[in-house]
Amino acid sequence: MKTINNGFNGILVNGVYEYSIRPTYYLKMIVSLVNADYDSLPRSFEELKDEYMGKLVDEGVMGLGNGSITEDDLAYGMMGYEKEGTVIQYKTTSLEMVQKFLSVRSDGVVKSEATFWVELSAVEMADYSKKAFENAKDKAEGIATNLGKKIGDVVLIEDLQMQKFMEGFYYTDMLDTREYRVTVGFEMK
Repeated sequence: MKTINNGFNGILVNGVYEYSIRPTYYLKMIVSLVNADYDSLPRSFEELKDEYMGKLVDEGVMGLGNGSITEDDLAYGMMGYEKEGTVIQYKTTSLEMVQKFLSVRSDGVVKSEATFWVELSAVEMADYSKKAFENAKDKAEGIATNLGKKIGDVVLIEDLQMQKFMEGFYYTDMLDTREYRVTVGFEMK
């Protein structure tokens, strides 16, 4: 492969391929006496937590294989609250269950964070990079044609796509797709 230098006579383009994602969602809720309604006190932390967990069962969030719920006492401890509490983490692959989990309201419970992870297989990465490369090549050919030239050999390919990535889950746009991007350099003749 030739190298790009100061005398480069070529074109550098970005190629894009939009693909569907199948994320795993992680949502965290803080259950704490710090967040409890003062009119409902005195109540114990265990009463607050039991009430919330009961509501999760009633709404179908817990049980029936709809995801998994774990407690993360370390995450709660790192927050530095002075009153007893915990962080409840919910993990699911269902966007419908995410919505159900977030809709359960209970005294002493507030949302902490929401993220999702996407992991691509080696086969998916190879397929998506090929399609993004083809998009880049089509763009380069179009630009070269407009200049009365043709593209030559590939002199650079840059693919920075991660196989596994996490994103914050705070907006409801772009929930189903992501873009695979490559940068390709071609000689021009």
